Amino acid sequence: DIQCFNECGDVFSRFSTESFMMGSKLLHHSSGYFAFSALVVYFFANFFNLVYREKCLIARQGRRLGNEVVTNKHNEVHLTVILPFEDFNKETVLESMARITDSGSPCFRKQSRGNIPIHLVLYGNNTANYTDEEQVAWATEGLGEHLGCFSSVVPIRGTPLLPEGPASEHASMNHLFFELFLNTTIRAQIPPDTTHLFWMESDVLPLRPAWLDALGARATASRFWMAGGGYLGGGLDDAVAASRGNWDWTGRINGNALYSLREEPAAFSEFLRMVTHYEPAATRFCKFDASIWRVLHAFPYAWPLHQRFRGRFLHADFLHDLSSLAPPAAVAAAR
Repeated sequence: DIQCFNECGDVFSRFSTESFMMGSKLLHHSSGYFAFSALVVYFFANFFNLVYREKCLIARQGRRLGNEVVTNKHNEVHLTVILPFEDFNKETVLESMARITDSGSPCFRKQSRGNIPIHLVLYGNNTANYTDEEQVAWATEGLGEHLGCFSSVVPIRGTPLLPEGPASEHASMNHLFFELFLNTTIRAQIPPDTTHLFWMESDVLPLRPAWLDALGARATASRFWMAGGGYLGGGLDDAVAASRGNWDWTGRINGNALYSLREEPAAFSEFLRMVTHYEPAATRFCKFDASIWRVLHAFPYAWPLHQRFRGRFLHADFLHDLSSLAPPAAVAAAR
């Protein structure tokens, strides 16, 4: 403001001061027309001086706000790709690296200083005695020339599933998912600049190159907690569709999705805790994404949750859920 006053405040100040001095001198020597005219000039000079200074201050503030808009970081997406492993070893890591690069380079431009970072997380029930350095070396070997698409490769060790845990075929993946969001020790290992996660299980196959860039663009498009695809396969037969008990999960968003850590993360974590409360691990035999959808639509009990949070869960077409047994012809058609 001082600088603004120095730039803009002196425009009329010298003129108004001289007018005042002239008016005073004329008043001293004369009480006539010229004295009155000088005072009028002095009044208007000060008035326009104040107006101009105010406009200058507003313009300066506008420039500040404009700079804030230009440098606003809210729309920047710092993406972290989570690769969860139920069976964690060198072979499964190399298979995953081959899968995510099968369609070509995952990115348009390699990561460099100044680029928005994209991290790759290797996340598994790691009970074997593998060092972090070994895990990073496996990913580096598997990515080859595409390693530059990621600014870092980060191993995260999950907690093992207890032997007395649920016998569901989805138990291990459910455990990994909820631990990542609800276990503060594990969540703290996510790269700290992350704004969005992409949960990418072993049955997710990129169809086109530069899919990392596409995910980043999709993450900036709207505000959400979870954004992903609905079921598009042909396996939903009439018997399942006709069963009213299945209506609360058949429309679910596939768990291989984008998750925002920027939009009320504490509220999202609390919602996930509610999911684990309504469908605890000991009795949960469906996948975590179905549990999320079921709890969100468990009317009338979950109606307040539905009213508050349903808009945070978005169906999006960047992922085609064709089930784990998608035939090669379906994959080719999607490409």
